[in-house]
Formats: sequence, C-alpha cells, structure tokens
Amino acid sequence: MQVRAKIRQAKIHVYQSPFLLKTTKTQLQQSVYGTYINMQQASQRLHALEQQYADFENSFHAALPR
Repeated sequence: MQVRAKIRQAKIHVYQSPFLLKTTKTQLQQSVYGTYINMQQASQRLHALEQQYADFENSFHAALPR
C-alpha cells in the first residue's frame, strides 16, 4: 500500500515539475527585470544629484567676492 502511494506521489511530482520550472523561471525574470529598472532609476537620480551639485558649486563660486 505504501509503495503505491509513493509511486502515485512520484507521478504527481513528475507532472508538476514543468509547471514549477516555468513558475521559477518567470519569478527569476521578474526579479532580474525589477532589479534592472531599480538600477536605471538610481543611475538617473545619481546623475540628477551630480548635476545639482555642479550647479550649487558654480553658484557658490559666483557668489564669492573677487
């Protein structure tokens, strides 16, 4: 009886494996894409802050007495 249950369970796992694989691949793709988007946004924020810093530095130097 126990052997039959194990065989049945193994058949179910064989049937479920392709779906589990596809789900895992999809989750990984979503994770990688989300991380890529976050990296792009961080890069844009960094560029904006660098530009803001340069602008502030220019304003500071322009305000110094000559």
